[in-house]
Amino acid sequence: MTVDNTISIFQEVSLAWAGKEYSVKPNQVMELVERIEDFVTLEELNGTGLKRVKIAKAFHAALNFAGASASLESVYNSLFDAHAAINSVAVVKGLLCLMIPPEHLRESDDEAPNIEGTASKKKPRKKAKKISRPA
Repeated sequence: MTVDNTISIFQEVSLAWAGKEYSVKPNQVMELVERIEDFVTLEELNGTGLKRVKIAKAFHAALNFAGASASLESVYNSLFDAHAAINSVAVVKGLLCLMIPPEHLRESDDEAPNIEGTASKKKPRKKAKKISRPA
């Protein structure tokens, strides 16, 4: 057995679904990004008019990669609750933050976007990124 001792450009990612949290190790994030891009690309996530089914498929792939047993239908359905527009935007922003290496998310040394996409005034922590099931 070989051990990969290389340092990843990514940080640990944490995904929440149905009240449970699932983690993806930094050295697995690149593979997770590849699976997400089977359904939606960074350019599509950053654009307008993205189909909700693509958002659902990408988030579903991420959840299942992390170990959750979410069905595609339940993920898709979660994008249509009372706060559907907010939930869809939160998932898109979370996927973007997951897919972009953290060093490229920094706007400056003192300001970095958090998972909700708003800028925080403190330096980024080494804590896992978290994407939650839309509330």
